[in-house]
Amino acid sequence: QFTPAKAFTAQQACFSVNVEGYRLLTIPFNAVAPANAKAYSIDPDLNLSPIDSIPAHTPFLLEAQGEVVLTGSGNVSYYSSPMTNVICGVYCSIELRKGDYILGYQNGQWGFIRQTSPSVLGPFGVYLQLASQDEFVPLQGNVLPVSSILLDRQERKVVYDIDGRVNDGTPTHQGIRIIDGKKVLVTPTR
Repeated sequence: QFTPAKAFTAQQACFSVNVEGYRLLTIPFNAVAPANAKAYSIDPDLNLSPIDSIPAHTPFLLEAQGEVVLTGSGNVSYYSSPMTNVICGVYCSIELRKGDYILGYQNGQWGFIRQTSPSVLGPFGVYLQLASQDEFVPLQGNVLPVSSILLDRQERKVVYDIDGRVNDGTPTHQGIRIIDGKKVLVTPTR
């Protein structure tokens, strides 16, 4: 829990966290992405962009394996309200409601899992309030590892594009598609 009575200035502020793949976080001070991790900003449309500087009170995605120490200095403060109307960061444990989304790994894909019952989100965590009824919303952007495959035109699976739109399974353009819950690079059949 992080609930200081008032803001303060620190010569050095540190936050240590264990990350196994990806984790959505928010921290109460500006920090620099450490050498053993990659940081990404996430916008309300769930698009990701790499960042070197992590702004205070702004949800971000951290990619790493093992312990990561985020270090910064300057103003350290508590911010109690959601960061946007879609992405919300917390500094104290809160109860998530049915329908809120949290980052998770499902069927070989990172994305946002819709909560089907109340659960608890810990301090420095991030949740989403999406206008969706989908049980799983894939993470957007070219951040995650992508496998390369050649799709046969005769194969008629439900295929999603990177924006989550359904495709008939006959790709006409090269690009990233979600097939069987996995992000793949599609090369059209000639």
